[in-house]
Amino acid sequence: MCVNGKRGRAAASIAALLLLFAAGEASASASGGTGPRPLPELAARAPGVRLAVSLAHVFESGRSLLEGASGRWRAGLEPPRITAEQSLPGLPAAAGEVVTLRTVFENHGGRAGVARWVQEVPAGFEHLPQAGESAFDVDGRGRLVWAVEVPPRPGIAEREIRLRVADSALANRRGGLRTLFLRATVNGEALPVQTLDILCPDITVRVLAERAELAPGALCVMKLQITNRSATGAPLLLEADIPHGFAEASAALPTGARRAGRRLSWQVEAPPADASGPSVVEVAYPLRVEALPAGVQRRAVAHTAGYTVAGGAPQRAVSAKTVVSHPRPLALFSAEGVLIAVAGVLFLGTMAVFLLILLRKE
Repeated sequence: MCVNGKRGRAAASIAALLLLFAAGEASASASGGTGPRPLPELAARAPGVRLAVSLAHVFESGRSLLEGASGRWRAGLEPPRITAEQSLPGLPAAAGEVVTLRTVFENHGGRAGVARWVQEVPAGFEHLPQAGESAFDVDGRGRLVWAVEVPPRPGIAEREIRLRVADSALANRRGGLRTLFLRATVNGEALPVQTLDILCPDITVRVLAERAELAPGALCVMKLQITNRSATGAPLLLEADIPHGFAEASAALPTGARRAGRRLSWQVEAPPADASGPSVVEVAYPLRVEALPAGVQRRAVAHTAGYTVAGGAPQRAVSAKTVVSHPRPLALFSAEGVLIAVAGVLFLGTMAVFLLILLRKE
C-alpha cells in the first residue's frame, strides 16, 4: 500500500509538471510566440512552473543519489579477489650475496581480504627474517607462510623478503651458471615460477715441489697454487699432508695455517678472474728433509693436497713428487772401490800387452 501511494504521488507530480509546461506553452503562443520556449524562460514567467522545475530537480538529484548509493552497496557486496605478482633481480648472483624477492598483492573485490602466501625456499637459499616479519614454517621443509591483509579495490599490498645465496647453491659445479627455482602460491593459486642464476667458480689447485734432488737436512719449499678462471670469487679450504720423510721446517706454523697431526689447512679466498686472465694465489709452506731409512739411497716422495670450495665436496689437488737421495762419496776400501780398482788394473794391463805386441812387429 505504501509503495503504491508513493508511485501515485510521483505520477501526480509529473502530470502537474506537464500541465504547467503546456499552460506556459499556450500562453507563449497567445502572446505571439513562434515556438516552444525553454523551461528556464517559462519558469521565469510563471510561479507554478518555477515550483515544478524545482520539484523536478529535487526528484532528479534524489534519483542520482539513490543510484550511486545502490551501486556502492552492490560493489561492497563483491567478495575479495586477490592476485599477486613476484619479481627477482635479473642479474646472476654469487654465493653469499643477498637478493630481494618482491611480491605485490592486488585486490579486485569490494571487500578487504587476506592473502595466504606460501613461499618455498629451496636448498641453496637462506631466508633472512626481517624485524616484525610474521612468517612461519609450515612443515619444517622451507615452506614459509604469510597472512597478508589487502584493502578493498583498488587495494595494493607489497611485501619483500631477503634471501641469501648459500654456499650449497654451488653444488660442486665447476664454472658456468646454475639456475635455482622459487615457487609460491597465493590462496592456493600457483604463481609463475621465479628463477635466479648463480655464478659458480671454476677453481683448480696444483701442488708445486722442487724438482732437484734433495739431501737429508735440506729445506724444501712447497707451494699450493690456486687458479680461478671464473668471474666470481669463492672461499675455499686447503689441506696439505706432510709426507713421511719430511717435517715442518720450524716450530712456527706457516702463515694462516692450522695443524692437525701431519696435516696443514688454510682458509683462503680465491679472487675472481679479470680482463687480464685468471687469478692466481699461492700458499707456501717449508718442509725439512729427514734422513732416509737405513739401506735406502734414493726415494721419490709424493706430496698430496686437497681443497674444498665453499658448499662443494672435497676435491683432490694435482700432486707433485720430490726426489730425496743420499750423497754417495767413493770409499776406496768398500766393495765398490775394490771392484773399480780391479777393473782399472785389468784395463791398464790389457793396454800394456797390446802396445808390446805392436812394438815387436815393428
